[in-house]
Amino acid sequence: MTSHSSLSSGRPALRALVPLLALVLLGVVAATTWYRSDDARLHRLVDDLRERRGVVASVEVGDTGVREVRLTDRASVAEVEDVRERLAEAEVSPRIRVGEVRVDLAELRELAPLAVRLADVYAGPVTVEARVVSREQWVTVDFAWPPEGGAAPRPAEGAAAVLAVLDALGEGELPPDLSVVGAARATKELDLVHVDRAALERLDTTAAALRRVAATDPEHTISCDEEGCRAG
Repeated sequence: MTSHSSLSSGRPALRALVPLLALVLLGVVAATTWYRSDDARLHRLVDDLRERRGVVASVEVGDTGVREVRLTDRASVAEVEDVRERLAEAEVSPRIRVGEVRVDLAELRELAPLAVRLADVYAGPVTVEARVVSREQWVTVDFAWPPEGGAAPRPAEGAAAVLAVLDALGEGELPPDLSVVGAARATKELDLVHVDRAALERLDTTAAALRRVAATDPEHTISCDEEGCRAG
């Protein structure tokens, strides 16, 4: 009689636990689903990148996911490659900056040594970009649209920015695959300055010649090759 009474009294308590257990189960399922969701993967990626102090300077996140990853100018080639692999693993394609240098993620493996070399170059309020053009490596200094009523940049301004890049390149051996350094107005292609490989191989001479031509404040593109620098 006592045993039957105890069993009967335990059933209400057991029934009361069922909703609680169901809630716990639902919570586990929801947590698992979230962990596997795109939002969760994005959070884990951003946290992982931001924990790389000294390598990743900032991570910009927008409505569509990671928009830009900026690496510090102290990041090594190996560290840049590690970040590239992490982004590829996450299947995202944000803008990439290595210090002051913008690089397309798809070209980052090839351009990492060049981007790291130029990471701390400051060429003024412009965008320095490393890119691959027909299997050649280019470094371009791109000027933004001038403010309303403002004057468009002139070749002499482009030369000043290019000289900052040349100064940085002069601190070591010339990258073997670098073919062009130049400057351009918005939406243009090397319309301010164009320095080819032959001129790059004579950096000191080319830099001096570029300064002389820029000092005349020319109207047309400054071009530098094995014969020197000239405008027009």
